[in-house]
Amino acid sequence: DQSERLLNHFSHLKNSHRFTIGVLLGGDAEDVFISEEQVRILCHQLKEVSRALKANILLTTSRRTPEKIEHLLHRELKKFEYCPLLILANQENYPEAVGGIMGLADVIITSGDSISMMSEAASSGKTTLVFLPELKAGRTRDSVKHVRVVNSLHQRGFIVSVDLKHSGQVLYDVAKGKVKTKTIDDAENVYQAVRKLI
Repeated sequence: DQSERLLNHFSHLKNSHRFTIGVLLGGDAEDVFISEEQVRILCHQLKEVSRALKANILLTTSRRTPEKIEHLLHRELKKFEYCPLLILANQENYPEAVGGIMGLADVIITSGDSISMMSEAASSGKTTLVFLPELKAGRTRDSVKHVRVVNSLHQRGFIVSVDLKHSGQVLYDVAKGKVKTKTIDDAENVYQAVRKLI
């Protein structure tokens, strides 16, 4: 089990009874990217809600995450008291990071730049929030498959599409039982549904 393997690497996470927020960050894709401003807003929201709830933040980036974003995350969260796990994938590689965090988290927030990551999170059984990345120059919302997938999964109740400025409030509402997403029971169904959108 990936959660067990992650706990073996980071034994300080064992026996934590705090509400846990799992954060999965991607990076640049064909039509979209994550901006530094988005990450600043996300960090601010995560800090506020984790203080309010005394909740743990478990965060991993991906190999596609730009170096400047990883530096920003390191500055913002490395020494933050409620972030016991910050994995910067370009500096340290744990194959079980994503699956382990999904297993340990009570709620997942992920960037919408990776369709497979969104689908995996929505299949995990955990309430899943997704924020849309920025569009690259010349792209429109209607033309970008990532936007169509996020909108479709949101409309069907499998994820909540969040504006980053309000993500802290939505995380708070999840912790209080006011927001819950449906689980996609079969990952294959996700890929079939998503393929139609693309």
